[in-house]
Amino acid sequence: TFLALHGGVGEDGSLQAFFDLSGVKYTGSPSEGCALAMDKCVSKALLRSEGILTADWAIARKGEPFDTAHFPVPCVVKPNSGGSSIGVIIVREREELARAIEDGFAYEDVLIVEEYISGMELSAGVMGTGDEITALPLIEIIPKHGFYDYQHKYQAGWTEEIVPARISPERTAQVQDLAMKTYRALKLGVYARIDF
Repeated sequence: TFLALHGGVGEDGSLQAFFDLSGVKYTGSPSEGCALAMDKCVSKALLRSEGILTADWAIARKGEPFDTAHFPVPCVVKPNSGGSSIGVIIVREREELARAIEDGFAYEDVLIVEEYISGMELSAGVMGTGDEITALPLIEIIPKHGFYDYQHKYQAGWTEEIVPARISPERTAQVQDLAMKTYRALKLGVYARIDF
């Protein structure tokens, strides 16, 4: 089965798990890896356990206090298990943080509050099976306005995508290596226990 779904059950491993139980072969990542990748807190903990750099973060849970006075600003507030940048809020002033967290709870009861890192946005795909994987050419993503939100992802003409990305061969190799390490971390995470 060729999977052309994303978000929700198309991305969180639910459909893949159903296919696994039904004996249906499908394209894409296995159900466990999908579930790990969709949970941002778990995936970030896995990356960090493998020595892969990821922005600092904290968890905000609905009904529990969050220390808005000390988390570094600017920062990003987003649903822990959401996709397509739905519900993502970039907080640039401290007084906006509490409201952003409250607004985020409209999407999910668990949020990631993450350090904001400015820079070029790249997409780094990995293809293959098992340990035989290869990194695809990097895509440089340039939104026309603001950041790469839902509208910029799905509205024609809102984002320029340049392939290959306009970075040095050395930096390209570094990013592709990180993409493959991330793939392996998520694959290994299926069998590991991570405390966070």
